[in-house]
Amino acid sequence: MCGLVIFVLLGARPLSTDDAYVDRGKFELEFGYEFKEHICEFSLKPGITERLDFAIALPYLIKPQQEIGIAGICIKYSLLDEGSKIASISVSFGSELGADKYALNGVMSKK
Repeated sequence: MCGLVIFVLLGARPLSTDDAYVDRGKFELEFGYEFKEHICEFSLKPGITERLDFAIALPYLIKPQQEIGIAGICIKYSLLDEGSKIASISVSFGSELGADKYALNGVMSKK
């Protein structure tokens, strides 16, 4: 008897999970495609300060019908940056516009 085990790992795009750091006065543009739901998403993130990012995401639904989805926003703040001895620590808050759902994330990373 032979068995097959398949592991599927799903990773979120970095809109609300990466470190809060885009150079002040510069922009980060992201494009993603979700194959399961057939959604294209464009995200724009301007660097507001050295520690604060604001992002807006606009999804475009391809199937079953073509339409623009509900926009999402995310605000990230870096509590500790890469220069700290502990780690880089960021928190983020995200929500779909007009929805009563939201997400609160904490991110810790170290090179």
